[in-house]
Parts: sequence; C-alpha cells; structure tokens
Amino acid sequence: MSTEIAAYLNNIFEFQLKQTAIAFASAGFTEEPLKFLILYLFILKRKEFDEPMDGIVYATCISLGFATAENLSYVYYVFGDESLSTALIRSLTAIPLHASCGIIMGFYFGLHVFKKIPNYLYYSLLIPIAIHSSYNLFWFIMPILSILILLYSCNLSLKYLKVLNILQDFKSKERESK
Repeated sequence: MSTEIAAYLNNIFEFQLKQTAIAFASAGFTEEPLKFLILYLFILKRKEFDEPMDGIVYATCISLGFATAENLSYVYYVFGDESLSTALIRSLTAIPLHASCGIIMGFYFGLHVFKKIPNYLYYSLLIPIAIHSSYNLFWFIMPILSILILLYSCNLSLKYLKVLNILQDFKSKERESK
C-alpha cells in the first residue's frame, strides 16, 4: 500500500517538476525574441545605428531595460517578504545574464547588418535563446550549472567585445591612413 502511495506522489512531484522546469526554460523562448524584435523593428531603422558596435550597445540597452522591469516585478510583486534577497540574487545572476545575452545578440546582429555575414541574423536570436533557456532550466534543477552557463555567457560576451574593439581600431587606422 505505501509503495502505491509513494509511486502516486512521485508521479505528481515528477510531473510538477517537469512542468516547472518547462516554464522556467520557456522564458528564453519568449524574452529573447521580444528583445530581438525591438532591435530589428525599431532600432535597425534609426540613422544612429551606423556601425557594428551599435548592435551591442542597443541590444544590451534593450536587455538591461527588460531586466530592470523584470526585476522590479519580481522584487515588488512576486516575492514580497523575500524581496531583498531576491533583489540581491537577481542583481548577481539575472542582470549579468540579460546583459551578456544582449551583447551576444548585438554582436551577431551588428555584424549581420554591416558585414553581411550569412547566418549571423539567426545566431543573434538563437544563441541568446539557448543560453537564456539553459540558464533558467538548470537554475531550477541544478543551480551550479546555471552559474556555469552565466560565467560562460559573460566570458563569451567579453570575447565578442574584444573582437569588435579590434575591428573598430582597424577601421580607425584605415581612416587615418587615407
């Protein structure tokens, strides 16, 4: 009798765990495309968007604006009594995650627009989705993996910033020599 009850409860918990994990992972599939659409539909048309680095600047601003609104929602409306600890944890995790996804999105987006590199438009959307969804999924299941994903995405972002800085230096030297 107790084994049947245990099996029944295990099935309920397993289903609930799967549903919650899916909900967590799905945020990357909704949030990153929305950020991408803002970049694509509104920012791309602006005359100020005139070099690859602007992809990073604008995508990161969009991402950090999103993170700010999301964090205010979590801190003030969702977690109530635990708002201070929520704010602290999210400031060390969710904000850098959103920023790094913005940098990655902007890197590929800017290079797609100005260098016409095939597939970079897709990368600008798919890589942030993969990182964000993986981070959220593992945060619920095994948080240490989320931290590793966060560190990886921050490291990748720094590498991309260095690449674009090198391209900008090269472009500046090219102008000076003319």
